[in-house]
Amino acid sequence: MKKIATIILSSLVIASTFVGCMKDEAPAKEITPIPNDLGKVSRLGLFPNWFGEQIQSQTYRHSNGTVFTGNRGTIITAPANAFVTEDNQSVSGDVRIFLLELYNKKDMIMSNILPTSGGAQLVSGGEIYVEAQNISGVKLKLAPGKALNVKMPAGNIPSPQMQVFTAAAINQNADWNLAQGVQVNVVQLDSSSTQGGFAYDFSSTTLGWLNCDYFYNNLNPQTAVKATVSSQFNAENCLVIVSYNGLNAASRFWSYDASNNQFSPGGSYTLPIGLPVHFVAISEINQQYYFADENATIVNNHNQSLDLNPVSLDSIQVALGLLP
Repeated sequence: MKKIATIILSSLVIASTFVGCMKDEAPAKEITPIPNDLGKVSRLGLFPNWFGEQIQSQTYRHSNGTVFTGNRGTIITAPANAFVTEDNQSVSGDVRIFLLELYNKKDMIMSNILPTSGGAQLVSGGEIYVEAQNISGVKLKLAPGKALNVKMPAGNIPSPQMQVFTAAAINQNADWNLAQGVQVNVVQLDSSSTQGGFAYDFSSTTLGWLNCDYFYNNLNPQTAVKATVSSQFNAENCLVIVSYNGLNAASRFWSYDASNNQFSPGGSYTLPIGLPVHFVAISEINQQYYFADENATIVNNHNQSLDLNPVSLDSIQVALGLLP
């Protein structure tokens, strides 16, 4: 059975218990309220609780620094006194770091934060969101001369092509921008790592969205692509995504032509002829979810028909993990 899905976000809040971290204690990870910028994401209201379920945090003494290891294996090392307020005031006492990890196609589709840059497709080695707040919930930034060390798990076969991309904010027209002058090194993780294998290692002088990617390159002729849905689905209640088979790559069809009930990527975005993909459509109407998942190979002037059928939320989430 073909399966798949997407999620998009609006404001959401998940309550959690505050857990302190003493100097000699093991770091505490928590499910927490949504950090400032994540709560501002403006998207269709699919799967509204997903971000809240994935957010982790760690509270530590600012003057000590910390090493924060996420559930998916991201390692964030913050030096002592790494942060200041947005207006450059010093910070004392405890600091809280938030972390969201998106490492596979399911994560990226459910968050609707997909790896594209300037109309070009990226192949992602992982997307993360990092935010810091003081104990009063005031958002912080890195102090002058300070940087985070970031290690993102790369498995046993890392790519030497990876570069760091950033996004200042995620909104309806989100795009990833290449971080200039940031070197990505491939390092072997030690035996104490929960992930094992290798990691992409780099320093970041910014917080927010960070993404290890490389530009997808296919020399086949390119073509415009469209996807046609039935008239009850439109840009207000439906997402259409194309997922590249065998790659950690997917993109959203942003443009909608109401006269033909057709979605398209928009702009100059094209796909290579001969590329094997899955077309995914996800919708929610009156609390009923719908989805379609069609395996296809791109042909010249491709127009994919998508027949969305009613499904449960659970089946959508299970289906996402089966994308090739």
